[in-house]
Amino acid sequence: MDYAEHPYVKGSYGGYDVEIVPCFKGGEMRSSVDRTPLHLAYVNKKLAKSPKLSDEIRLLKQFMKGANVYGAEAKFEGFSGYLTEVLAIHYKSFTSVLQAASKWSGVAALDPEGQWEDPSASNTSSQTRRS
Repeated sequence: MDYAEHPYVKGSYGGYDVEIVPCFKGGEMRSSVDRTPLHLAYVNKKLAKSPKLSDEIRLLKQFMKGANVYGAEAKFEGFSGYLTEVLAIHYKSFTSVLQAASKWSGVAALDPEGQWEDPSASNTSSQTRRS
């Protein structure tokens, strides 16, 4: 698999295809994978507050796999694992994600942490962040 902007090594070991994807924490980011520990910490924090979200995330990922829209590979351009997790966190359930997605047209933006001054503005191209 080829991932956009990911500096990684591919090879084989013991009959398995192996990919080593580095990630870094702290300091200035060097690539998009530098955010991985921060993404994991965010999701784990949300799951600690609402453990039932784990099942909702698994269900959403399986649904997306079945619909052939799961996977952030450059050649596929589907929903990444992290985006899938954020969707479930934001909408609180598998069903709510599907209900919301059925109303999307074009670009959709999420604000799961309430960072935009006007929540409805998060679905437009001109956004003003709170200071």
